[in-house]
Amino acid sequence: MSSNSFLSAGNRIPRWAFLTSAAAAAALLLSGCASHEGATSTPAKRKYTPATAEALAPFRDVDLHLERLVSAGQSIPLPAATPITIRLGAGGRIAGKSSVNRFFGTYQMEPDGTLKWPNAALGLTRMAGPQDAMDLESKFTSSLAASQKLLVASDAVRFESNDGSHIAEFRK
Repeated sequence: MSSNSFLSAGNRIPRWAFLTSAAAAAALLLSGCASHEGATSTPAKRKYTPATAEALAPFRDVDLHLERLVSAGQSIPLPAATPITIRLGAGGRIAGKSSVNRFFGTYQMEPDGTLKWPNAALGLTRMAGPQDAMDLESKFTSSLAASQKLLVASDAVRFESNDGSHIAEFRK
């Protein structure tokens, strides 16, 4: 048998035909996985629109996980060891876990997705932790409180300041 062919059920198949078929099958399988309707989109590919009460319904009373944080215009790395979550409740209530403490608060949302943070915006428990986790918590809570609009995509919500210098993006 030549090294340029393969045997398949007793028949010789040219190597180029076999490799081309294998590459086409792999591409087809990978493209099918990437376009699956239930697949989670990446932050860069998400299409956000202003949040409405109806659009937020699938995100209510579910722990959402912080996936992207921008504080004062700087992208902040998110360590896997300190997940940050948020839960959107009825009546504009929020609660969650930052890198060290639990937080809670309320917001008011206008029909166009504009946010208003009444009172002190966020309350926090007062536990101490490692300095890097406390720094992350400070950047997170500052960015969340600085947000002025709430946006929604199919699998995520984003709190964002008008100038985009503060972003807290959460996914299901």
